[in-house]
Amino acid sequence: MSQTGSVIISLAYRSVEDAMKITILIRAGLLLVILGLGVEVLAMSKLTVRSSPVPEVTLTNFNEDTFPELEQTFKLPGASGTQAAAVVVTNTSNRKIMGIAVVWVYTDELGHQTHRSLRCDSFSSLPQRPVALPHSRLLVTPTFMLPESQAISGSYLAAVTGAQQQIAAVAKSVAVSAELDLVIFEDGEVAGPDQRNHISQIEAHRAAASAIIQQLHAETDDAAVTTILSQLASIRPDAGDYVRTAQRRIAQRLLRSRNLQRDIETLQQLPSLPKFYRR
Repeated sequence: MSQTGSVIISLAYRSVEDAMKITILIRAGLLLVILGLGVEVLAMSKLTVRSSPVPEVTLTNFNEDTFPELEQTFKLPGASGTQAAAVVVTNTSNRKIMGIAVVWVYTDELGHQTHRSLRCDSFSSLPQRPVALPHSRLLVTPTFMLPESQAISGSYLAAVTGAQQQIAAVAKSVAVSAELDLVIFEDGEVAGPDQRNHISQIEAHRAAASAIIQQLHAETDDAAVTTILSQLASIRPDAGDYVRTAQRRIAQRLLRSRNLQRDIETLQQLPSLPKFYRR
């Protein structure tokens, strides 16, 4: 996703006597203290977490000492390599959270910045499950979101598309920042800046699903259904056209479906979106 710099540190000495010298090297957030033949490495976190714009939902650096029960998650497939950018979202409210988005900014050695946004919501699938229950925690990295209860139970972790690129980007960055971009509560309240227009994308997805259902409603022939979906899947939407973009993605997914009729019925059964509002 991004072009980021790597940090290379090389150390050499001519003899055991030279090794008795104390060398202090500070670079890219690493503090290496070399004394005698022993080496002590103190790694300072390169992740900065910005203040949450939502008082009821906090964002905290993941630290294995603070959250030891979550550490095992990084041994699961798809999680390794993301710990340096991991954060913990805590819902201190009495309401369920139905959608969350987190944004990371990667900075390389030259000061160049690239962004990563990850959203999880409950509005596009059945059964409709909350992203976070009241008074619960969520482990979040650029490649996955996992409720604390699932992390503790050792649930299987499926990383999002592009996970390897994100792992490489985190590894090459000299600094990473994370911020809570969006929270959607169960009653429809929206909080956070929503820099990536996620609310518009959620509404566009529902509009696109309804339009596709209408087009397929009168078709009983499988070949005709496939033809309609193939046409929608080949759409080249303009930038910012969220509805046509969603139509294309839904059609592509349906064409890959192993049970097309079931997935079409799922689209039909999606509940109405809440009325989104801000305080």
